[in-house]
Amino acid sequence: MIRVLCVDDEPTLLMLCRRFLERTGEFTVETTNSGEEALARLREGEIDVVVSDYQMPGMNGIELLSAIRRDSSIPFVLFTGRGREEVVIDALNRGVDFYLQKGGDPRPQFAELASKCRQAVARRSAERAVRKSQEMVRALLDASPEVALLIEPDGRLLAANRAAFATWNASERECVGRSVFDLMGVHVEVGRRSAVEEAVRTGRPVRYRDERFGRTQDALITPISGPDGSVERVAVFSMDVTEQQTGERALRIATARARALLEVSPQAVVLTDPDGVIQDLNDRAALLLGRRIDDLRGRRLGDLEPSGREVFQEEAFEDVVTTGRPVRVRQAFDGQTLDCTLEPLPGDDGVVREVAVIVTRPSGSRIGPT
Repeated sequence: MIRVLCVDDEPTLLMLCRRFLERTGEFTVETTNSGEEALARLREGEIDVVVSDYQMPGMNGIELLSAIRRDSSIPFVLFTGRGREEVVIDALNRGVDFYLQKGGDPRPQFAELASKCRQAVARRSAERAVRKSQEMVRALLDASPEVALLIEPDGRLLAANRAAFATWNASERECVGRSVFDLMGVHVEVGRRSAVEEAVRTGRPVRYRDERFGRTQDALITPISGPDGSVERVAVFSMDVTEQQTGERALRIATARARALLEVSPQAVVLTDPDGVIQDLNDRAALLLGRRIDDLRGRRLGDLEPSGREVFQEEAFEDVVTTGRPVRVRQAFDGQTLDCTLEPLPGDDGVVREVAVIVTRPSGSRIGPT
């Protein structure tokens, strides 16, 4: 039901308004005979649309509209007399939704009033839904610490988060409606434009990476399709992956160096994590342990010991990680006794992240099963 507040100093008109509108079954109507009373009633809430006469003692319809518009966008329909064009213009400037001229046959007049009330309420509901949707989009965009954009298929910016505006060093007002490719700069425009066009053309997400001002940006460009399947919007999420890329490159280099060092080492060396899980080892260590390298990676050194000795080795690794000093232990592995020197390998922050286990066979020890 649409809740209508009718405001008029003529009791007959209020009676007709209530009778005609409530007869449709779509409206409930309340009435007041002055603008002041109308404002008091609106403060109580639960009114969907105001229908007001123009010419009233004390506060006329335009003054009532102005007072309402100071803090409310509730739909407002104004009744005016004939020959009141200047009133209509003033009302439009102050935010009236519709106006009707008084006089003539009441049936078509109130049928038109019912139609205007429906339209005004529906339009306002649609506007609220759009605002709510926009607020939700903004909240989702701002939830990302990285650059997040919503653009038209041609690249015009619809919305962006704070991280994007900070990147461009510009305000929302300066950016919305402009081509996002212009905002990015000519050094990345061609590649980014091509990636967006591919996402629009294929309807599938596109991953794209480029360099800007010495920084590496990784972008996920996701098309958003409408009911007919065509791409209506494009969401772009861009992340600075410079440090990650540098870390990945450093890890690859470190892994290659570790492998090279293992192979050139004259000793049998096993690399483990702080818990003793084997990460890598060289051929000499694999030969000494009597296993293939691939069979040893990912296993704990303690699993190779006879039952009951695992706890001792766990304590040795804990000692190395805690003190940062080497620990020497003698262990039995598959029927042979081996000397193990656990060397801590701390990172740049001093935390031991790997342990190098140098394995040797004591002189005179027996090799093979007992």
